[in-house]
Amino acid sequence: MRAIRFALPRQAGRGQFLIAPAINAYKVFYDQQITAGMAYCLTRKFRGNPFHHDERVAQSMQRSLRYMLAEGGLANPVIGGPMEHRNLRASVTVVQLAGELLPRGLRAALVASHRACLAALRERMRRYRDVRVFDARTLDTGTNHAWGYLAITALLARHLGEESVLSELAPFADRFAQAQDRTGHWTENSGPTSVYTRVSAHYMGLVAEVFPTAALVRAARRAADFQMRFSFPDGSSIECFDERVQAHESFYDLSQYLFGLTTLRHHPQGPAYFSFLVDRLKQVCGSRTAFTSLELTHFIADALLRIDSLRSATTWKPFDAQAHGDGFGTIRRGPWQVGWQALATRKWPGNCFFLDRQSLFSLWHDRCGRVVDGSNTKRQPEIGTFSVITDEGAFADPGASLPTGGRWAKGAGLGSLVVAYPHFSARLDFLPRAGGALVLRARVRPRGRKMNRLLMNIRLPFRWGHRVRLASGARMILGEHAPVELTAPQGGPIDNGVVRFAASRPFAATWPFIPFSSYRSPMHQREPADAWFVASVDLDTARASTVELRWNAIR
Repeated sequence: MRAIRFALPRQAGRGQFLIAPAINAYKVFYDQQITAGMAYCLTRKFRGNPFHHDERVAQSMQRSLRYMLAEGGLANPVIGGPMEHRNLRASVTVVQLAGELLPRGLRAALVASHRACLAALRERMRRYRDVRVFDARTLDTGTNHAWGYLAITALLARHLGEESVLSELAPFADRFAQAQDRTGHWTENSGPTSVYTRVSAHYMGLVAEVFPTAALVRAARRAADFQMRFSFPDGSSIECFDERVQAHESFYDLSQYLFGLTTLRHHPQGPAYFSFLVDRLKQVCGSRTAFTSLELTHFIADALLRIDSLRSATTWKPFDAQAHGDGFGTIRRGPWQVGWQALATRKWPGNCFFLDRQSLFSLWHDRCGRVVDGSNTKRQPEIGTFSVITDEGAFADPGASLPTGGRWAKGAGLGSLVVAYPHFSARLDFLPRAGGALVLRARVRPRGRKMNRLLMNIRLPFRWGHRVRLASGARMILGEHAPVELTAPQGGPIDNGVVRFAASRPFAATWPFIPFSSYRSPMHQREPADAWFVASVDLDTARASTVELRWNAIR
């Protein structure tokens, strides 16, 4: 209801809700999913709901639907055009919930649209009839979108009573479910991703409702398990093996807390985990950016429509645990949690969305939240955990800054990440200390071809608007311009009032470091939230060297 109040005054002349930041047309289309939440409130009478049969909301919903028929490609669907599974599913949800409230002409237009869309989707899905390996090369898109298209095709076919389409889809759905990794993820463009696995899980759960086969139910349970195991204690995904420059950018925002909820009823701890996510959602809904994406309203409607299978008298709580996949994992002990990856980047020529897995780890403390941001970039070696540099100061071939493989080793503290690169090897020991501190001891050993310069880069949780205190005692507010004080190597600790960072060697600091994002570059749009504070330490390239980094929780 709060999202609807937020959206109503932001509806533009053609009927579209324009929610900042309107990154591109697809972001605008995604925000039209508020219509699913409107349909739910219009047709459900419950305590505190002021929108039951509300005429203003009904008119607003209808204008958005007409916008999507015209501008969103739903009236004249084209494979590869603006018709996208999420945008189409919202219109189906509206018809199923509030079809009787729609004017006859609009209802007829939606029926015609849905039949045309189903024909286009059926054509698309037939391209996958013989697919046995499921990834971005064989599906022409990421597996999260493939599950989305499969889900909307199945839901639409069931809605329209097209049994022949359902019979075509069932074998493909079972094969797709069985392609799931043992940890519960589907390969995206290069191995697992955390946010995208939740997206895949959500749509796979919808497919399991249409085809409740043993394979799909088993896959739903595994996907829910992945979400619970590979998350931080606040329910957010461990982004160190993710594909977004920012795991929490406004495409998803609060939606990530509800992605995957359709699978939770198949897991023994699923309802308790859902109760935990709802509690977390209540805490963050009051933030200034809570409704930068209205897509979450569709997932809230999904939850409410399935609430009987998601109710729980208990709430899930984070606990000490280890979870490992092939080349990635997470370890939680006490207040500290590490997410790590040492996956080799696949060489997929022609795939503009392939992932350079440059960041080795993310780090969490219960009082401070995320103290090291580990989200990955695309083709940007200067922001990887390690960066190899040439004499001229330019960055070397990106491949020199990408891991070729690695593993987690048991040992003191949380354990160690042992990882290989083309020209050096590294061992990172994570060692909790008394008083809310953690020491990261990084040992690097050159091998093979000589390097001219090697940097270790750490993305700290100092963000836009934070007040940072230097070792000199000087304080500054991080804003649009990099303060002069941060251009010289720092010799002592710095903090933002929440966490203090120090290194055994002088470190250079860069603010604001604005990373490249293939999702934003076409619009050349950058937001303050994109900026990173990066601390960089020079390492010896001629012999083995060690550096210790230290974080103290001070809040």
